[in-house]
Amino acid sequence: MVRRVLLAACGAVLLMGLWGCVGFAVSPDGKRVVASWSKGLVIVDDRGRILRKIPRSDGAHDVLWSPNGKYVLFLKDVSNSKRQQHTQAASGKPHSTPTLHFSFEDNVIGVYLYDIEADQLTRIALDAEAATAFRSDSRKVAIVEKDEDGGLMLVERDVPSGEETARYNVSAEHVSMVQWLPGRDAQAYIGGGKSGAGLYVLQDGVESLVCPHNDVIGFAPTQDGKGLIWARAPKGGRPAPLILETYDLAARTCTPVPLRRMPPWLTASEGYVAKPEVAEFSPDTRRVVVSISYEERRHATWRTPRSYVACFVMTTDGTQWRLLRRTIPRTHTDTVIMPQWSRNGQRIGVMLVGRYTYTVSLFEADGSNERRVLASLLTPRHRARRHRSRR
Repeated sequence: MVRRVLLAACGAVLLMGLWGCVGFAVSPDGKRVVASWSKGLVIVDDRGRILRKIPRSDGAHDVLWSPNGKYVLFLKDVSNSKRQQHTQAASGKPHSTPTLHFSFEDNVIGVYLYDIEADQLTRIALDAEAATAFRSDSRKVAIVEKDEDGGLMLVERDVPSGEETARYNVSAEHVSMVQWLPGRDAQAYIGGGKSGAGLYVLQDGVESLVCPHNDVIGFAPTQDGKGLIWARAPKGGRPAPLILETYDLAARTCTPVPLRRMPPWLTASEGYVAKPEVAEFSPDTRRVVVSISYEERRHATWRTPRSYVACFVMTTDGTQWRLLRRTIPRTHTDTVIMPQWSRNGQRIGVMLVGRYTYTVSLFEADGSNERRVLASLLTPRHRARRHRSRR
C-alpha cells in the first residue's frame, strides 16, 4: 500500500515539473521539514524559510530524519548514472539523455546519509529496497537490501560509518515499511509476496508473522516496546472501513481497539466510497492520521466517476477528529496525501502531491494551526505539455 502511494506521488511530481521522486520528513522537534524541491531536498523551518539545500539529492525518496536530529537519510535511484558509465565505457561517449525510471524492483537504489552539522553526504549502502528505519538512539539504521540471488535481507548498519553489523533473511518479496522496536534490536515491517502479505516481526534472526492480513495500511510500536498497534482497511469496507488492533509481543495476542464513535468521513456519503490508504500513529499511539481516497459511485456509463482525497487526525477511540487537507472532486485525479508525525508528537506534517499543486504543511497535534511551509503550482506551459502527452 505505501509502495503504491509512493509511486503515485513520484508520477505526480513529474507532471509538476519537479525533478525525480518525492521525499518528505519532519524533524524530531517538529520545527523543520525536509522535502523535495527544485532538483533536490531542502530543509525549511516552520515559517517556510529555506535553511539548507542537501547536495546531490535530486530524485530522493523514502526520507527519514534521525531521532537525534543530526542526520537525514534518503534513498535515491542510481541506475541512470551506472547506465551512463556503462554506455560511455562501451562507446567512448557519455549518454546525453538519461531516462527516469520508477520501478523499485529493477533499479539500483542507493542509501545516503546526510550529516546536517558537517554538511557532508555519504552513501552507506547500495542496491536497497525502499524501506529503512533508525534505532531510537540514532546509532544504527535498518535497511532492507537485496542479496545476490535477488531476495531480500534486513541489514543493520552503524551510523554514520555505514558499517554492517548484522544481516537477516527476509521471507517477503516486497517490504514497504520498517519500524525499529524501542529498547530492543528487533524490527517490524509490512511484507508481501505471491503467498500473501502481512505484518512481520524480526527479532534475534527469527521472523514471525503477527498479522496475516494483507490490508495493513500503517502500524507503530508502543512506547515501551512491548506491543504494536496497526490499522487495517478491509477490502470492500467490511466489517468496517477502518479496523484498529493491538498486539502483545510477549503474550502473542491480538486485541481489537473499539471505536466508540465511527467518524462520518469513514462511511460512504454523498455518493462516494471511502477507502483508507495510509495511517500514521502518533508516538504515544493515542492519535492516528488517516489519508483516505474517495471514489464516486458509478451512476451512468457515459460519465467517468470523480474522486478526491482527504486527510484526518483522530483519537484512536474515535471520539475526536479534525480535517487536515481535502482536494476538490475531479476526474482522472492522481493526487496523494502523505502524513507524518514529529518524534515528540507535537506536530503533524502533511505533504500533498497532485496534478496542479504540491504543498507541505505543518499542523499542531490536534490538527489546528496549519502552517504552509512549501507550495508550488503547475504553470500553463506544464499543463499544456501534459494535455499533449495524454492525446
